[in-house]
Amino acid sequence: MTSLRSLVSLTAVALIVISPAAALASTTLGLQRLQLKRGEAYIGARATLHRLGWDPVKSKSEERAEGDAGQMLRAGWSEVSYCSGTGRNFCAFIWKRRSQCALITTADEYYPKYRSPKIWAAEVDSCDRFLKSAGSQ
Repeated sequence: MTSLRSLVSLTAVALIVISPAAALASTTLGLQRLQLKRGEAYIGARATLHRLGWDPVKSKSEERAEGDAGQMLRAGWSEVSYCSGTGRNFCAFIWKRRSQCALITTADEYYPKYRSPKIWAAEVDSCDRFLKSAGSQ
């Protein structure tokens, strides 16, 4: 889980501070490939991912039971893997299609029934990279 937390944190920091142009270019490719838009409500992105044949990956992390991650899990978002719980409240969600996985990072809090976190970044890569660090294998 620490690896996934580090990956989500590094993506967020890169987009904010380190190399915004390079990080934005990388995440823009992921967003385009998944037909998602930065700032889009995650609830809408879920529908897009399902329509494109992506399946949510259920994480085995025990950290998911608390905070926003716990609320999302109880709302049926089994793909939530981790939420920072502080600052921008970055959360990680993992989806799978064939041998590829998508790591979706959102920002902002989740409020049941009226507010969804917003898409912040997305990466598509081999499942091994994301699933091992998320404890989903």
